Amino acid sequence: MASYDQARALLKTSVSRKTLYTLNIDGAGLSRAQKDYIRLFATKVSVPSISIDQVSSIGQEHMGIQRNTASGVSFGGNQLIIQMLENSDFTAYDTIRDLFNRSGINLNPLGKNDGRTQRMKYYDDYIFDITLTKLEFPDGQNVFNKSKLPETNDLDHGYKIVSRYKFEKCHVQNITELQFDSAARDQQLDFGVTFSFESYYHNNTKTMDREYRND
Repeated sequence: MASYDQARALLKTSVSRKTLYTLNIDGAGLSRAQKDYIRLFATKVSVPSISIDQVSSIGQEHMGIQRNTASGVSFGGNQLIIQMLENSDFTAYDTIRDLFNRSGINLNPLGKNDGRTQRMKYYDDYIFDITLTKLEFPDGQNVFNKSKLPETNDLDHGYKIVSRYKFEKCHVQNITELQFDSAARDQQLDFGVTFSFESYYHNNTKTMDREYRND
């Protein structure tokens, strides 16, 4: 059985914290303020599972023995699900709804004068990329005291980057219902968003540089 000292040596700093991450949407025409809001108030993010699809064959070499061979990669249903916290100006829902509306023409029909016909756009006209960055507290005591680059508004400054997930060719697939409740006093309003994507890749480069940032 492993000793406490051995375990402590392997776990050099601490356990990974669920709360430290940042989400960035690239190539969707969002303003800096909209990007910053999503970074700060995407309160939950579920990284999809990844698995190998298999084909089964019985008796390939030995009678009665089943062999499972790899046939492809599955990206957890190809859905990235997040939870957004709304503010009193309702800017979070407006931002996500604008992303939703990118997928087609007249997806938010305003009335008879604008018509009610809706048409979806060409695929390449509405897709964008999403980068999820896993952060951790930095090693040492003085990293947070480093001066920030004057031309940046870096919300993640000083944190250690330990992992990145880039979701390619995304679009908003679903926005959950908004639940208003006259009896829910002093409770926050939030809603879920499901992004559809083609594939994602994992970058395990450990860094504190902005070389890997996507602002």
